[in-house]
Amino acid sequence: MSRIRVADLLRLVVAWLISAVALGVAVLLLPGVETTGGFLSLLAVSAVTGLVGVLIRPVLAELAAAVGWIAVGLMALVGQAVVMQVALWVVPG
Repeated sequence: MSRIRVADLLRLVVAWLISAVALGVAVLLLPGVETTGGFLSLLAVSAVTGLVGVLIRPVLAELAAAVGWIAVGLMALVGQAVVMQVALWVVPG
């Protein structure tokens, strides 16, 4: 088993922050998308989205690959929708 390096942790934190900022931009630009918890809420949603994505995406990819490559593309869209919906359920506001 390989050790976790500082560079890997830094990359994870940067990706997490970029995801939270991207969600913040979506809140600002898209009507109907809003948050009540400020930046901490955005950080929580991006963390949950990342964790759910790590757990659900490989399963969906395997199922789609069994059907065919067109299904892989369609399941990627469906998988992203599932990840976002679960994040919305887990993190209020």
